[in-house]
Amino acid sequence: MNVAYNVGFIGVGNMGEAIVRGLKRRSPEVRVALFDPDLAKTAPLVEALGCVALSNARAVAAASEVIVLAVKPGGITPLLRELRGALGHRPTIVSVAAGVSLAAMEHAVGGEAVIVRSMPNTPCLVGRGVTAIAVGQGADEGRAAAIRDVLSAVGMVVDVAESQLDAVTALSGSGPAYVFRFIEGLITGGVALGLDRELATQLAIATVGGAAALAEESDDAPDVLRARVTSPGGTTAAAIRSFDAQGLVAMVTTAMAAAAARSVEMTAQFSALEGDA
Repeated sequence: MNVAYNVGFIGVGNMGEAIVRGLKRRSPEVRVALFDPDLAKTAPLVEALGCVALSNARAVAAASEVIVLAVKPGGITPLLRELRGALGHRPTIVSVAAGVSLAAMEHAVGGEAVIVRSMPNTPCLVGRGVTAIAVGQGADEGRAAAIRDVLSAVGMVVDVAESQLDAVTALSGSGPAYVFRFIEGLITGGVALGLDRELATQLAIATVGGAAALAEESDDAPDVLRARVTSPGGTTAAAIRSFDAQGLVAMVTTAMAAAAARSVEMTAQFSALEGDA
């Protein structure tokens, strides 16, 4: 079978587009095929990056070494069933959808491809994402390395056991929303203290971004960095005491447990639909 493309993308929403752009920016020579029912999503990538839009999902699957499924969770297993018979070259398929287990996907595709399950997060849109991958049956190191190479174009990639993906979802998958919520709190607090909203927004975003960069580049753990700027009896200490009194850390861990529990529920629901429960 003629495999004309290094990577094929089925579904070109926000995440799919982010990976395509990151991949072509880093490695312009990579041959990329696309399919999305909405031609308005593929046309800019064809024009700007030299990708090739094909007429249907099976055409992309049949012609690609690695296939990225960037569709909604409910569409994953029907799509994999649709691709049966177009996978004679036994490609590697990576799903970026939450909640659909490796077993459910392997069952749907009938063993015609090696499946990798991934959990990216939205900072992939700016090349600063975190993506965890769990590999399925028959995925040797070469196939895993190929997936890491594709996904590393938009940020960090880590390998985990599938059993850890619910925890990853609760931490890095949903984590950006927690940070955005905290930024909202900083803005609201700044406005309450007399700052105009535009200045409060500017200060909040820059402060969180700078603190994250410092934590990333420092050899010290976050608790050490926090202690270093928390002078006894000072303003920061007063704020930290208030956080502790209101149980901030417990609140965050409880919220993450809720996210992880919902991830477990979603996986069970999709598995039940596939007769895999």
